Amino acid sequence: NLGQPHCAVKFVQIKDAKMYPKALLWSVVSHISTIVFVPLVGLTMFVQVNQGVIPEITMTDTVTPLFIRYFTHPAVAGLVVAATLSAIMSTGIALVQAASSSIVKDIMGDLLRVDCAGKKGVRYSQIVMIICLALSGVLALDPGSDLVTMGAAAWGIFAAVFTMPLILGLRWRRASRAGC
Repeated sequence: NLGQPHCAVKFVQIKDAKMYPKALLWSVVSHISTIVFVPLVGLTMFVQVNQGVIPEITMTDTVTPLFIRYFTHPAVAGLVVAATLSAIMSTGIALVQAASSSIVKDIMGDLLRVDCAGKKGVRYSQIVMIICLALSGVLALDPGSDLVTMGAAAWGIFAAVFTMPLILGLRWRRASRAGC
């Protein structure tokens, strides 16, 4: 969980070092619960559809909302929806912040040698954040976009980008400057 950009941004924002153990604990608990409950939801819905209890599901994006609708009390459904929306908002802004800082610092600052210090850097970050949010809005408004497929593609790209450097960094002695 910590290696994901939006999670790393949240850990960087912690001001008090005493909060790290609690944050790490919550991160691990949330990650494990996701790993356990999401496949169980999918399996439950698969069985229910095959037994004819609920109608066939045509869009994969609706599996979890339908599970909540069919199998939970309305109060629990409300809490789940509220928690989900808050997690989406938190993750979304963390991803936008990570993208903005990467574009401004790495591309504009390091690659293009644009002066991004002080107020200029803040202004560039704000502009890039607005552009990222606008692009996200356009993608979200496209009724033909399959969010599950886009998410899978994004994680596949993420894994492809980081797997080889990680393996080389762990196994190849000359991968670091020290060469150990």
